[in-house]
Amino acid sequence: MLIRQYGDTDFVTGLRAIAAFMVVAIHTGAFTDFGLIGQTLTDTGKYGVQIFFVISGFTVAVTYRGSASFRAYFTRRLFRIAPLYYLICGLVFVALVAGWLTPNYWMTLYGSAPDAYNAIMHATVLSAWDARVAASIIGPEWTIPIEVFWYLCLPALLPFSMARKPFAWTMVALLVLAGVTRAVSEWLLPPHAAHFIPLSYGGYFLLGAACLPVREALSGPQHADTRKKLVRAGTGLFLLGLLTDTGFSTVMLALGTAGLIAGLHVPRGAFNPLT
Repeated sequence: MLIRQYGDTDFVTGLRAIAAFMVVAIHTGAFTDFGLIGQTLTDTGKYGVQIFFVISGFTVAVTYRGSASFRAYFTRRLFRIAPLYYLICGLVFVALVAGWLTPNYWMTLYGSAPDAYNAIMHATVLSAWDARVAASIIGPEWTIPIEVFWYLCLPALLPFSMARKPFAWTMVALLVLAGVTRAVSEWLLPPHAAHFIPLSYGGYFLLGAACLPVREALSGPQHADTRKKLVRAGTGLFLLGLLTDTGFSTVMLALGTAGLIAGLHVPRGAFNPLT
């Protein structure tokens, strides 16, 4: 896998697995029969997507830096997801048209259909910009256009992720943009439309990208104690976000993920993750 080219970040694959398990949990109600904690674990599974976006921001920063050109970088990122995306969407779309599958929740909610417009929006990876079709074929496919959008845009923001003040101002701008997007969505667009729009998630991608310069700044043995503290803080925030539902879970999980990515250095063959 791409991450393994960098030796001490193989653990990011484990973070992806946790995020994927969280998404499965919310869609299946995995722990709802296990009391309050089980219900909370199930409910917070919906934030697995944001964890994926933080990880994607980091991998974009790593991949873009190691690429000879924007074209090489973007082609590499796109071909990691495009083949399976088109295959699964195509098969399910045919099944919907043929009547072998019933429309999912989102298609029913918005009264959309498996028509030519729907097919074109998915084929061009623009479906996130129209809530009526964004999740209308499979359901979870709405995240792919968001990923592709930030694959295109995030490289332009990477210089602002390298220092504290530019990062802070850029993050504020992205958060304001997300807020405006949600406000406009509530006013003008169909229900839940902002949930699918890429502009709602820029802060997560930038946060992930900022992990790269932090990792590099903490790479020496003289920073071992700082890395330990960062990993412990990240783990604590992640668990707190996972086990509580205070309204800040998505923030805690995102910051926890970033803390782990930035602070956890695992040399090949080493068993101590804090060294």
